[in-house]
Amino acid sequence: MISRLKRRIALPDDAEYALNPLGWPTTINLDVPDGGSAMIEGIPPFGHAPIDPSTAAYRLLDRAVVETRDGRIRLRRGGCEVEVDSGSGSVFALRACGVDISLAGRPLIDLQPGDEGAIAGACAVTIEHGPNGEPEVVVSRWLGGVETVVRYSVLGGEDGVRLDVTAEGLRTLAPGFSGALRLWFNVESGTDSVLADTPWSVERLTPRLTACRKYPRGDWMTSEQWFEEVRKPFVAQRFLEVSLGEGELLVVTNSMHQGFMRDGSVELVLAARDPWDEARVEDAVEKSFLLLPHKGMTNAQRVQRAEEFLQWPHLGSSDGEPGDIPASWGSLSVEGASNVLAHAFYRESMRSGEHLPDWAGHRIARESGGACTHPFVIRLVEWDGEPAEVTLKLPGTVALAAKTNLMGECGSWQAGAAPADAPLHLRDTGWLAPGPSDPPEWARGAVFRGRPIEWSFVRFAVRPREIVTVMADLVMGRKEWRDLDAKREVWATVHRTPGQRDNEGARP
Repeated sequence: MISRLKRRIALPDDAEYALNPLGWPTTINLDVPDGGSAMIEGIPPFGHAPIDPSTAAYRLLDRAVVETRDGRIRLRRGGCEVEVDSGSGSVFALRACGVDISLAGRPLIDLQPGDEGAIAGACAVTIEHGPNGEPEVVVSRWLGGVETVVRYSVLGGEDGVRLDVTAEGLRTLAPGFSGALRLWFNVESGTDSVLADTPWSVERLTPRLTACRKYPRGDWMTSEQWFEEVRKPFVAQRFLEVSLGEGELLVVTNSMHQGFMRDGSVELVLAARDPWDEARVEDAVEKSFLLLPHKGMTNAQRVQRAEEFLQWPHLGSSDGEPGDIPASWGSLSVEGASNVLAHAFYRESMRSGEHLPDWAGHRIARESGGACTHPFVIRLVEWDGEPAEVTLKLPGTVALAAKTNLMGECGSWQAGAAPADAPLHLRDTGWLAPGPSDPPEWARGAVFRGRPIEWSFVRFAVRPREIVTVMADLVMGRKEWRDLDAKREVWATVHRTPGQRDNEGARP
């Protein structure tokens, strides 16, 4: 898809552009060839935008500044700052979004050795420069037998502080969770809960479980076993949030993490040695985190910041003469409900519904006269636990659209008018009423093949925490079938050598 786009996008040859894989307009930071970094704002959802320094969306960022005072190293850019102790390597203060977080001289964040009785080696805190020339605070030390390197860098705008951890020598870790290498967050004494996300949900967790894990002392089948007590565990898929001082600290992780609630601290497991794995133990690990202090962020905003950190937009360059696809373009726009986010946009095939009589694609194919056999699917999620009325804008004419269940099934009635005796699995489905709409702000003035692009909309209600599936026949995006007979002279003779007849070598 990307290789085809680069040949059709309306940009000069070798012009650079950014692809946004997310369902809302996003902002990205990128390195500048001469050093430093820049910000591009408002890349359309499921779309692309040019990387053009002459546009208002492109903004060069100030360089990060390093200050050393009173035994602390302060790395600052704009409104973001991290303060690291030059002796211990611990973080003592964070600032972003106008929120300062500190704990009256106590450390906020640190690494904990795998074995609580392990001796930590000497700590070296230095200033280095990354690939883009921006300064980073680097903390290097031995924790037990593990060599660790932690890098702190300040992102542009109000995007927070990036923390990168690398650790080698993990085979020397003591077995079980008690020997795990952990990232430690200091919290107020008495704090007993964290906010964490699971697939399609954000919940406040109050871990209370105390359980035992069983491990072998040697061979997993024949050796004696030992037990480890595990207290107050929890799991965070993409992020967790803890209360620190006067604000909240959102911690975005680059993978699912096991965590533990302690009295006065929250710990995330970076690496552990499981005796059940025997010799199959990774000796090194790399982890990345986003640290973002804030106040009053909603769950939908937390999900957006996490996805923007994890789903880095793709960068590319155009190929050949300018094409017919607008230089800046997006696939949809969700309006009227900031708590509802679009997470998927793709085209479905008829085979997905071949065993489902109520599959909405059957009616779409029938009423389009077979022109739409690959309808588009848009999946949205309500994150804040509040009802919403959503306006979904789509490019071109929408011939037919339905709010379906997760399997793509839909009743024969209009959305919101299900009869009392409707089957349970179809009760919250229904056909939508498409209509013409003004384009989103970022799509105004867009032209396709010499004509302005019209937009359509559908409107529907969303229940708290609902996962919504919309199936639509977008006339502009219908699959274009290739007429192979018209190109028979190409595909039927491509392998023929001079002097060979068309049917030579064919099966009888």
